[in-house]
Amino acid sequence: FQVVVMFKNKEVGWLLKLMFLSILMMLVFSLVFFRLEADSNIIEMTKIRVREMASKNVRIISYHIQLCQTELDVLAEATEMSAKDDELQALLDTQLVKGHFDRITLYDSLRRPILSAHMEEQYAAERSELPSIRIGREVFFENNFICVMRPIEKDGIHVGYLLGEISEANFTKEINLTDHGDMGFANLITADGETLLVSNPSSILHMGSSFWDVFRSIRFKSPYSYHLMYEQISSRQPGYVYYYTVDGKPRMAYFEPAGYENWYIFQVASENAIEAQAAPLQMILIEVMLFMAIAYFVLIFITFTISKRYNRSLVEAQKQAEMLEKNIPGGVISFIPSENGEIDYISEGYLKILGMSRTAVSERYNDSFYRMVLPEDREKIRELLNPSTLYSDREFSLEYRLIGNEIEPIWVLDNMSVIRDAKGMLKIFSVIVDASAIKEKEQELHARTKNLEIVSSRHMESRVFEYDLTTQKIFFHKGLFLGYNLEMYNGLKTSEMLGKEWTDPQTAVELTRVYDELEKGNDFATSIIKLCHATTNKFHWVRVMLTRVTDENNAARVVGSLRDVTEEHEVQLKLSRETEKNRMMISNAIFTGTVNVTKNTLTIHSDGRGIRNNDRAVANYLTRLQVTIATRVHPEDVDVFLSEFNTEALLRHYNTGNLNRSVEYRRRLDGKEGFFWVRSTLKLTKDAATGDILCFVYINDIDRDIRIAKMLKQKAETDFLTGLYNREGLITRIKDDLEENGQRLNAFYSMDLDNFKYLNDSFGHLEGDRYLKRIGEILIGMFRKDDLIGRMGGDEFIIYLKNCPSEEFIQRKANEILQRISDAKLEGIDYQGGASLGIAIAPIHGTTFRELYDASDRALYLAKRSGKNKYALYQAEAEGESK
Repeated sequence: FQVVVMFKNKEVGWLLKLMFLSILMMLVFSLVFFRLEADSNIIEMTKIRVREMASKNVRIISYHIQLCQTELDVLAEATEMSAKDDELQALLDTQLVKGHFDRITLYDSLRRPILSAHMEEQYAAERSELPSIRIGREVFFENNFICVMRPIEKDGIHVGYLLGEISEANFTKEINLTDHGDMGFANLITADGETLLVSNPSSILHMGSSFWDVFRSIRFKSPYSYHLMYEQISSRQPGYVYYYTVDGKPRMAYFEPAGYENWYIFQVASENAIEAQAAPLQMILIEVMLFMAIAYFVLIFITFTISKRYNRSLVEAQKQAEMLEKNIPGGVISFIPSENGEIDYISEGYLKILGMSRTAVSERYNDSFYRMVLPEDREKIRELLNPSTLYSDREFSLEYRLIGNEIEPIWVLDNMSVIRDAKGMLKIFSVIVDASAIKEKEQELHARTKNLEIVSSRHMESRVFEYDLTTQKIFFHKGLFLGYNLEMYNGLKTSEMLGKEWTDPQTAVELTRVYDELEKGNDFATSIIKLCHATTNKFHWVRVMLTRVTDENNAARVVGSLRDVTEEHEVQLKLSRETEKNRMMISNAIFTGTVNVTKNTLTIHSDGRGIRNNDRAVANYLTRLQVTIATRVHPEDVDVFLSEFNTEALLRHYNTGNLNRSVEYRRRLDGKEGFFWVRSTLKLTKDAATGDILCFVYINDIDRDIRIAKMLKQKAETDFLTGLYNREGLITRIKDDLEENGQRLNAFYSMDLDNFKYLNDSFGHLEGDRYLKRIGEILIGMFRKDDLIGRMGGDEFIIYLKNCPSEEFIQRKANEILQRISDAKLEGIDYQGGASLGIAIAPIHGTTFRELYDASDRALYLAKRSGKNKYALYQAEAEGESK
């Protein structure tokens, strides 16, 4: 209705039009700013993505080359140069089938080829002598092959060399550099510009092409350039480059050393990768543009529709208002809530109550509402109608006195309403009725029942004693002692009661305080004290209330009562502790805010940089949520984050009564690389005034707590003596692996040390501990990082070998374990050790820890029975067979 008035008012019509134009300009500016911010975020997110892909490929290359080196190490230890050619050829052929190489060549000490094993005919060409320049270079690239070389030594003398070779195509397939699909691909180059591996046919690089020649003709996006890239690669530094392909498509690339010779990984983010980063932000931009356009035109349509609709009823409404005013049983006045309260309208009924004419009001009160109010009530009215605290559509009722034209003031009952007129100015509309007669009757009734009201309102539940102010003695009513054994104090002075067994020191202080208040002339005093209950012999919280009254002889006395408030007090203490806990958590929060789930808005109170100047700044919640996911949340935690923070989840939690929620995830540091652990706490409630569902959110940094917990967990699962897993840590990890990978071929070794009791008895437990540490070092050096090794206690060890190629491999590994332990020596003592092994294989002999442990333990028993330094493989049908 007031919008209609503004349109009809020619003086302010242009202001309304200017407002619509300003809104439109603000929307356009917001969209432009959002677009610029989106482009910047896309580039930064693409950089993060391409760097993560490059780092992953570097680790993959390093991992596979280490596998190849380990493979040659095992083959070199098994190779005897004096063996027959057919035995060596069989050894090479066997290793070739099990391993990763396409060709393995054995050279003598003069670098001449002796034997060679190859997978396909295309690799059958005989190798020439090893050039002297290759001696000592363990990994190099030659003739489209990745070459890994390992010398063979015997008694510290070089007796030959092993050279393993993988073709460029098979190496590319093996390390799976193209596992990113449409998101990007990687090339392997050298700092000199030689292209070693090309993982994608669409790459501008090709095998044998010069990296530097290709990029001399490429167009770069500023500030990136060919010279900058050349300097960074030449000085062995990582870096980014943004360039365009021949057909003008953008490419973001990241290069970093691959860890071998002068090799470099050149990781390219394809056009699809850039578009994948841009897609969420572009969709948000389209949705925001569409929403803003629709909202803007709907606002214009609604405004003008309402204006036209109510134009016809405006005159009729004014006539009805005039008729209502005449029929109101009282008076109407309108005034401005300023210092003087200037009157701009006063009805005939109001003048009748005052007993004055309109002219008399103007002359006597200078058209000021506050001057008509009795001085005793004037300040109360001024404070209530303070302009800084008023807001439109507020209503309230008051009782006060007007001066009027009579000797006695006039009591009136006033129903006031605060409105905002067509010019936007606050006004008070007041409708009064004469309440002088009613007030006179109320005062008479109040005078007669004052003492009764005081006593009944404060002491009706448990009025139990009276106190004489003159003698300071207390008198308890019979039968009303509430179980506190107060009969013995009847007729005593209060000073004689303090310090007894039924009260604590703090209660004595509180009782003294309330009695002092009554001595000073106060009409009422109350406090909460602790009294010992006779039945339970426990202290209860009790509220004592004292009221000064006057008896029929005008003498002052005190009526007192006691009420047990233990339950309410404990609830209040719990609430206070919870409030303090929340206050401490919020004070340490790096972010606090309120989400209006119903209206899809977010109010930010603080963001780690202190309270904002205006913490009522409201943002679109879904837009903020998408930006947070794209720029702050760790990719692996996005699903966990959304499961709690999207509006559907918040409404579901509220409807099911889950009003307090918390979620832990990793969040990006402001302006820095890396992530840290945070805990977001959500508290859901309903706004009593609007009915909107609200969610209060605060985020705390728990990164240090998480890291300490992980460190303590690792420490709790580690054997303090050997550094291996202890019993609990080992069992937990083996069970987890069996549940996830139980169908793979896994070896389960149970091992006991031979003659270990003799070592402890003959040389002492310190030497025994030193031997156990030595065994732990040997076992750690023999197995992969993913394999599980633990000490169950004493001299019992468990070895869990994952993903074994065959049963023959498992038994060869058992022989190797026995040999290594048999060769272990302790400096300074003459002790020959050894071990016995029992072997079970998953899933052949069992799929759970208990089944494998029992099977390997029975095999261990067979091994010990057949002699020391032996192993036995579990046989379900013939457990007597041993090796």
